[in-house]
Amino acid sequence: MERLIETERKSGVFLTILGYGMGNYQDAKMQKLADKGNGNHAYIDGISEAKKVLVNEFGGTLFTIAKDVKLQIEFNPAKVQGYRLIGYENRMLAKEDFNDDKKMPEN
Repeated sequence: MERLIETERKSGVFLTILGYGMGNYQDAKMQKLADKGNGNHAYIDGISEAKKVLVNEFGGTLFTIAKDVKLQIEFNPAKVQGYRLIGYENRMLAKEDFNDDKKMPEN
């Protein structure tokens, strides 16, 4: 399945994964498949989450605005004591690869 998703991603087809239900939430699997397909993932376990994902965030999560974007953030240590990177840990680049436009994170 992962190879198929990667092949389709290269052709311009992206994959967003929506999980439904209560319990048996397999976040790691959903995230891995969505990453392979340059898409997003969400787990819908109730009406409020459905409204959030399918109504409020619909345009921002189901339409690709940009591809192959790199972002570098530097914090002022006098103002920021610490931070956590949430959701993109598997897409980090080595410092020396950041300015090389041929290098992108592996999905």
